[in-house]
Amino acid sequence: MGERADGWLPACTVLGLTDADTVLEQRTLIDRFATAAGRDPSLIDAVMRVDTAESASPAEVAGTIKSLAEHTGNSTS
Repeated sequence: MGERADGWLPACTVLGLTDADTVLEQRTLIDRFATAAGRDPSLIDAVMRVDTAESASPAEVAGTIKSLAEHTGNSTS
């Protein structure tokens, strides 16, 4: 991934698996591999895929997205 990828699509599930620490750890590895391959890690885009449980309310979805953005230091736009 560090050598060739242009993007990364991590995922979380509202009312399920939502682990911002793991996302940050994975991104650190991608950045390290990109640097080792002579690439600028900031050129590898990341877009969080948010899956929802059928029972998740709009407020729960919004809260999960906001929490992930705050924890990872990224925007929601």
